[in-house]
Amino acid sequence: MDPPRTPFSVEHHAGASEHVLAVIGDIDIFTTSDFSAALELSFGAKRVIVDLSRCGYIDSTGISTLFRWQQSTEGKLRLVVGRQGKIRRILQVTRVGDFIKIYPSVEEAKA
Repeated sequence: MDPPRTPFSVEHHAGASEHVLAVIGDIDIFTTSDFSAALELSFGAKRVIVDLSRCGYIDSTGISTLFRWQQSTEGKLRLVVGRQGKIRRILQVTRVGDFIKIYPSVEEAKA
């Protein structure tokens, strides 16, 4: 029997110069399409900040979505992962930070 799934949602906060997406729950093969659709809603923004501080896990499908989004927006994407935790470690191991800017807080990503 599979363990219960964590509910997944994305909160949107549109500002004058950025669109912040706060991810709640895991980004995996089951939720990547919802995550991708949430990113599409921010396509015209000057800067897109994805706050992963309340995300418990991201798999290769989620990371692939981040890379595709970064390429399609020519570098508008910024990630927030907090100061420590599982997501920060996953992104370090997969070297996402070599291609997408990573910040410890939304405030620092906006600066």
